Amino acid sequence: MPTSKQSHLSVLSNVHYISAITNLAERRRIVTHRPIHAKNGIKLVDSGVHITATLRDKLGAHNLVPTIDECLSVEDAVTPDNLADSVGFLLAAPPFSMLVDSPEAGKRIIDAFRKISLDPLLVFKLSLARDQFPQIFSHSLEVAVCAAIIAQSTEGKFAQNVTMAAASGLFHDLGLLHIDPEILRSERDLSDQDRQHIYSHPVIAYLILSKVPEWHPTVSSAVLEHHERIC
Repeated sequence: MPTSKQSHLSVLSNVHYISAITNLAERRRIVTHRPIHAKNGIKLVDSGVHITATLRDKLGAHNLVPTIDECLSVEDAVTPDNLADSVGFLLAAPPFSMLVDSPEAGKRIIDAFRKISLDPLLVFKLSLARDQFPQIFSHSLEVAVCAAIIAQSTEGKFAQNVTMAAASGLFHDLGLLHIDPEILRSERDLSDQDRQHIYSHPVIAYLILSKVPEWHPTVSSAVLEHHERIC
């Protein structure tokens, strides 16, 4: 497990994550909206470049500044409106339909998702999760709905609190996108090193959210603490 902020940050541009991006680029158009540089200042990719698998090795060999997904835009990206639509479908069927007191409460929860602010970094992260890691995305959305339902029942008239609870659930596993997917899919017993990689994901997600003033330090702290009692 990385033991410093710097080593955690290096994970944000790891080869597994870049492979997921280039794999997605084979199905959806991904374009740089700003240049990508190596940490030593050398420009690796200019703005306006279509990301392809041929760039995988070039990008994977460097620590990137800024991190790669701060530089990318993807077609058919996740938006607050389509998040809200997905939440509407979840709330319309069991088990979530049994947890909402009234149609009005359900509408307030859906509206809370529509109010989640997504800067380009988070838009890209969520879009990558939806298309390349659907289990992580579905789980995160379901956790977000659970958090919003709880917040709605306890803080019903404070819409901002419901939105923050929803955002905390939605973003809580973003760090898993930077873990070797073979570890996450593994049916074998995990080694201590494998477990330490998995245990690092709340810290990675916290560092991602620390770049987004809208969600730092409130939501980022909730994300950091979501596995604080790991045994």
